[in-house]
Amino acid sequence: MKEMIHSFLYFSFLPLFVFTSFECSTIDKKSDDKQLNDSTAFFQNEFFPVSVGNHWRYSIEKPGEEKDNYDVEITDQEKTFDEIKVVFNSFPFFWLKEEKTTLIVKESGDVYIIDENKNESLLIPRDSDIREGFNWKMGEWNASIINTHEKIKTMNVVYEDCIHINYTISISFNSELWLSKNTGIVKWGFNRTNPPSLNFTYYLLDKFESKH
Repeated sequence: MKEMIHSFLYFSFLPLFVFTSFECSTIDKKSDDKQLNDSTAFFQNEFFPVSVGNHWRYSIEKPGEEKDNYDVEITDQEKTFDEIKVVFNSFPFFWLKEEKTTLIVKESGDVYIIDENKNESLLIPRDSDIREGFNWKMGEWNASIINTHEKIKTMNVVYEDCIHINYTISISFNSELWLSKNTGIVKWGFNRTNPPSLNFTYYLLDKFESKH
């Protein structure tokens, strides 16, 4: 009689055990999906916002023979576990070329630019490395943070605590970027230094539209 009772209790609770195990498995999958979404939602460098649709318009500081303005917009974005790949319709800050350019924001916050040979080069370091005197190589460019508290007056706005980054190739070319939190590049210039330009040319942020 005891054996019959034990058998009855075992088979009575077996369906409940199987059902409970199945439910736990389902919950774990939803948790994994949430972790994936969370892991790709917060990759950021506060000095370089990368939402699709973000649009920057730059106007020349002193009108001359150079191009008057440049429009830069993020047109596409692809997320994985450890990086966000973004496509810009134009990226004239080096060589003044209006060509589609791909950049990658790593989970760490480091921002890399992809060249025509698919090589990744550090463009902007993570927030913890943004300090005066920090140096690195960006492909053939030598990069250095000159200042972290510069004031930049653009067409309509004054930006405080801007990051000033200088990029050089030997003694021939020089590019400079000024970045502001949550806005990105607010001033930039690209110049030939050998032979020297008579007047350095700079562009200022005229309009910024964020889709974030």
